Amino acid sequence: MLIRNWIARFVENALERLKAPFYRKSLMTVLTIACLPILLIGIVVYITGVRQIENESNRMHQMQLNQAYDRIEEYLSHLELVSSQWAFHSAFDIRLQTMDLRDQFEETQNLYVSLSALERTDTMIGEVLLYLRNQQVTISPVDGVVPLEDSTRNTYSQLLQELGMVYWTHTLSQGVKPGNNRAPLSLVIKLTGIGKVESFGALIVHLDNTKVAHLFNDAYRQEEGASFILRKDGMFVARGGQEAGDVAKNELEQALSQYVLTHGADSGSVVYRYKANDYSLSYRSMNRLGSEWVYVTATPLTKLTAPVKTLSRLIIGVSLMVMLIAVILSWLASGRLYGPIQRLVSLFQGGREAARSGDEFAFIEDRWSNISRESQMLQTKLEDQLPAMREGFFLQLVQGHLYHLTESDIKERLEQLGWDTEQRIYGLVVLQLTGFNTASGRFSKGDEPLIGFAAANIINEMALPLKGLKHVIHFQDLSFGLLLSLPAEEWDNKWKLNLKLQEWVNALNAILHLNVTVSIGVPTPSVHQIPRAMEDAKRGLSYRSLQQENQVLDMAELLPQGREPISYPFAAEKDVLQAVRLGLEEDTIEALRRFMDDYQSRTDTELLVQQAMLQLLGSMQSAILQSGYSTHELFAGANLFLELSEIREPEEMLSWFEHRVVKPYTRLLTETQGIQNKRLVERVMETISDRYMTDLSLESCADLHGTYPQKLSAAFKKVTGMNFIDYVTQFRMEQSKELLMSTHLKINEVAEKVGYQSSYFIRVFKKHEGLTPKEYRDTHGVEYK
Repeated sequence: MLIRNWIARFVENALERLKAPFYRKSLMTVLTIACLPILLIGIVVYITGVRQIENESNRMHQMQLNQAYDRIEEYLSHLELVSSQWAFHSAFDIRLQTMDLRDQFEETQNLYVSLSALERTDTMIGEVLLYLRNQQVTISPVDGVVPLEDSTRNTYSQLLQELGMVYWTHTLSQGVKPGNNRAPLSLVIKLTGIGKVESFGALIVHLDNTKVAHLFNDAYRQEEGASFILRKDGMFVARGGQEAGDVAKNELEQALSQYVLTHGADSGSVVYRYKANDYSLSYRSMNRLGSEWVYVTATPLTKLTAPVKTLSRLIIGVSLMVMLIAVILSWLASGRLYGPIQRLVSLFQGGREAARSGDEFAFIEDRWSNISRESQMLQTKLEDQLPAMREGFFLQLVQGHLYHLTESDIKERLEQLGWDTEQRIYGLVVLQLTGFNTASGRFSKGDEPLIGFAAANIINEMALPLKGLKHVIHFQDLSFGLLLSLPAEEWDNKWKLNLKLQEWVNALNAILHLNVTVSIGVPTPSVHQIPRAMEDAKRGLSYRSLQQENQVLDMAELLPQGREPISYPFAAEKDVLQAVRLGLEEDTIEALRRFMDDYQSRTDTELLVQQAMLQLLGSMQSAILQSGYSTHELFAGANLFLELSEIREPEEMLSWFEHRVVKPYTRLLTETQGIQNKRLVERVMETISDRYMTDLSLESCADLHGTYPQKLSAAFKKVTGMNFIDYVTQFRMEQSKELLMSTHLKINEVAEKVGYQSSYFIRVFKKHEGLTPKEYRDTHGVEYK
């Protein structure tokens, strides 16, 4: 009933409005303006747009196919080039022909490292094998040295009989274990010695099947289509999107390959009909190491034209929908045009009440006054926020975030903030507070924001007397920038003296008890060059002397100067690397400190010291890699160079090396070498048992078992709980007591039996047993009294 009444009232109002000429004219005008352009646009788009969209879709499809071809060509060429270069690596020279892989363990280990490095040179590589003909083995980083079975020896021997030093082959795809991700395509690089013709082995690069399939993903996107690489003899090199047991797709690929080989053209793009379906067939030849391949893709035309059909239907549907909406909106708009005053009042809310009272204009005036007051309040709030907006703008300016703005745009914004920009010169100064971590007792961790706030206030107060426009910028990392603007005619070289920077340094140092470094940038007349000038001024901080507490650096004087060459402490680096290889944590830390002291005695420039420590970090990582450990796994993929480059103080650098590099490595080394050390000590104890009567020393045992004296001493102490010499002495004492109790040998003869001189034996025996050898025999040798 309510709906019926509402409809009746709506129709009555509509008929009443239609009686008015203004309403009828406005309705027809709005309908014409709204519907006619929509109708014309829909017709034009439907007639001309569909064809253009179809052409563009085909063009984009061909462009994607060409890009996929170029990507495959680029990947394969890069793989061939990198793999061929590895054939000349020193690890794969003629010595492999006669090398004993079992006895020459270190050379074999180097082979594993080189093969692993080759696998990581390209993401397409799944596995790399080294085949040696004389030894009839294959070598890989995963399986190690694997002797060839009789059934596969002939297959590998045939690899060296093929023409060409580098070529692709499918002969190794047979016999692949289930679940192996190896692609059927392999790259073979023959190995020959310098001046030799006959090959003694080969590097075999197996591709990762997943990565090979990934190359085809861009071109192969439809389940009904096909994408593959074909040889001129009809053999498939690689396939994309191939599902096991997909008979229909196999038949399609066979038909496509027969068509391409029959026509024999190097490239082409045609519409191919297969089983009542049309395909967009594209093919293109590629030359791979003397072999002719053809890259073939086929996509159903229905997939290419489906978006066009859908779009055409969508255009018609949208046009009709828009026309319907336009009619409805025209009806509503005409009703509003019929009562402009009522519509204006309704925007201010309460229009109906104002219309009944007949004083719509008084209502509008009252509402307008309220809006004016609200606008004034918003203006006041905006002025309150202006300092924060000013700080944000200057921070973005000096950091280069306004690079997209032109010179005039930046000047316009500066003028809005009250800065005059005509004929001005801009100077920049950067201040850096250092020594926070060494200021023990004065500050605690987490006080940096408080210190930065205090320092910013101090700098602002000291900048107030400066002539010209100025602004202090807080970078939130205990560094601050000062941007100064002066008219060009008032600018001279005395502006640096007018800053009185030394007074600033002294004041900050006296109040905060922190070291202050000031870098004066090169002035610039362009606001667009302010970010670069600020960056140069910041870079000047890296030239500070580590031996001086407070410094003022001038980039205009510092950068043009040449510097005397500073020698790198290679001897100190050698000590560090030697301690690293031995896994000696304390020795490594001490060697690092000697390295730092040595280099600081040559130069105290922060930049050069930091560069030297980065060089040392690279050498230490290389030593760790040579020891057989992955730095990526050891340091959890962290970018150590980036971490170290952000440290400024020498003591912080040494602490960082200790906790981020040395301790993790020695901890890992201790865990992995525990079993080895136990076996080593057991062998040494057997040696002591066999040779205790000879002149036995720590050095001789270390040489006998192929290790270092320091390493043997540490391992012996850890396993047995006593030093090497104490264990030898204890063992000799036990043997001498046995001889004293069970034989008639003289004291000097017993001493010789256990490897001592008589006088020294007596002293050592009495020290350990509290009795002389004679007294011990008299006490314990009962059966011989």
